[in-house]
Amino acid sequence: MRFLTTYPTNLMANFTMSATLKAKPEYRDKIIEIMKSPKGVAVGRQAKGNIFFDISLDDQDPNLFRAYENWHTKEEWEAFMQLKDEDGVLIATHGIDFDWLSEPPVFNPGTSLG
Repeated sequence: MRFLTTYPTNLMANFTMSATLKAKPEYRDKIIEIMKSPKGVAVGRQAKGNIFFDISLDDQDPNLFRAYENWHTKEEWEAFMQLKDEDGVLIATHGIDFDWLSEPPVFNPGTSLG
């Protein structure tokens, strides 16, 4: 028997974002290295308003990254997307140069039903 986990209401997401990034094959390992570094997934998880943040590789396409994020509000996600580090680089890009991608990232915003 499977039980659904219940969460305190103050942790429930109102805004979700999923995204896909298609890496050029020669940059795949570099992107993986960045995502596992302190500049990667950890940055999103520590952001104000973030509830869940993860990035995975697609099982069919080894160069396709999938990001999934839950936030309390869309405004908190938007604020995160504008944060810059001490060098003026957007934190949300995790140091990834978009020239390393074979196509533009695709963002899919949504509203949580939970």
